Amino acid sequence: MNEFSDVATTAEQAPIDTLGTIVAFFDSTPFLIIKIIIGFYCTVIFLDIIMLFYLGDVSKKIRQLKYGDDVIPKRTGKTGKSWEKICSRLDSNDESQWKLAILEAEEFVDKDLVGQGYKGDNFSERINNIPQETFESLEKIKEIHKIRNEIIKNPDFEISHGRAILAIETFEKFRGQLGIE
Repeated sequence: MNEFSDVATTAEQAPIDTLGTIVAFFDSTPFLIIKIIIGFYCTVIFLDIIMLFYLGDVSKKIRQLKYGDDVIPKRTGKTGKSWEKICSRLDSNDESQWKLAILEAEEFVDKDLVGQGYKGDNFSERINNIPQETFESLEKIKEIHKIRNEIIKNPDFEISHGRAILAIETFEKFRGQLGIE
C-alpha cells in the first residue's frame, strides 16, 4: 500500500507545485520587467489617444499637408491685397500683364519659401532642395519656373491667357500647400 499512497500524494501535490510555480513566476524579476514594459506601452498609447483628441481631425490635417487644399483660401490683409493685384492682372487682355503676373507670383512664392525656412540662394535652388513627395504641385511649380525664365530671357516669348491663369492657380495651390493663409 505504500507504493499507492506515494503515487496519491504525488498526484495531490502536483497542482500545488504548479500553482506555486505560477505564483513564483509572477513574483520573479522577468515578470516585473514585462509588467514595466506593458505599463510603459499602455502609457504611450493613452498619451497618443489624448493627443489625437487634442489635435482634432489628424487625418484631414495630414491630407492637407501632403496634398494641399482643394479649396483655395481667401487671402486677407496686405498679403491678400497684393495677391489679388497679381490675380487682377489676368483680367487684362494684355499679354504683358499676364507675364508680369507670373513674375510677381513667383516672387511672392519665393518670399513664402524663405519665410518657411527653405534653403537656397534663389527660387530655383529652394524648389530643387524640396523633396518631390513633399508637395503635390512641386513638379508643376518647376515647369512654371522654366516659363518664367523664358519670359525673362526672351521678350518675344508668347504665353496664352489660359496658360497664365493655370500658372497663377498653381502658385495659389502651392501657397495653400505651404500653409500660407
